[in-house]
Amino acid sequence: MTTASEHSLILPATADLVWGTVSFVIVALAIFKFAWPTFMRLLDERTQKIDEGLNQAERARERQPANGPRSRTR
Repeated sequence: MTTASEHSLILPATADLVWGTVSFVIVALAIFKFAWPTFMRLLDERTQKIDEGLNQAERARERQPANGPRSRTR
């Protein structure tokens, strides 16, 4: 049996749990407030660039003759 003076290897002390939770919440709120909007803006810009590239490729494919690309012959 374990006594009250022994420390658990799995469960930390109550004070450590409380301060760890408080620290996690502070860091999570800071990331959500400051980093998340920038991250989402960058992802939106990347998505827009990818969509534009796919649209340009589709327009180029539509402009190509039905026989396929022309080969250069001399």
